[in-house]
Amino acid sequence: MNSGKRGLSPIIATVLIVLLTVAGVAVLVGIVVPFVRDNLNKSTECSNFQGYFEFVEDFDYGGKNYNFNCFSGSRYGISLEATSAKSVDEKELLGFHLGFFGEGISEGVEPNELIMLNGSLEIDLPERGEIRTYIYPSIEEYNRMEVYPVLSNGKVCEKSDDIEIISCDGGILNG
Repeated sequence: MNSGKRGLSPIIATVLIVLLTVAGVAVLVGIVVPFVRDNLNKSTECSNFQGYFEFVEDFDYGGKNYNFNCFSGSRYGISLEATSAKSVDEKELLGFHLGFFGEGISEGVEPNELIMLNGSLEIDLPERGEIRTYIYPSIEEYNRMEVYPVLSNGKVCEKSDDIEIISCDGGILNG
């Protein structure tokens, strides 16, 4: 009778190590690949809308040249153009978010807080190549605006444009 200790043969040990390695790789692939794929999709969903909204600094309105990105009294004018070098599916776009900034203050504004220049409370978003002008009533003093595209899934994308707010010379906002 042989009562000595016996160990695993080197072949069986090698096979077990290979099986453990393959199982570990399979688990990692099962977790990492879906995670990376989902995050890549989320990180690129805003790429088509970079620079999509731009503040229009000067354009003709009623035969006169105006800059509507200005303030008069307690009313701020905002003129936005939807522009993009890329062809985009505008169904993916819900709207925009505005950021107003002043000395030690900031405020986020959604389109439903705006009024169209023509006085309508029903907000029309500019489509590609179009300009829309909005009024935002506020007693705060802001000196800069930023615009951010908002996707249909609610995601707010990176800043599309910004502009310094000036005083309205033509009084167009006082009407």
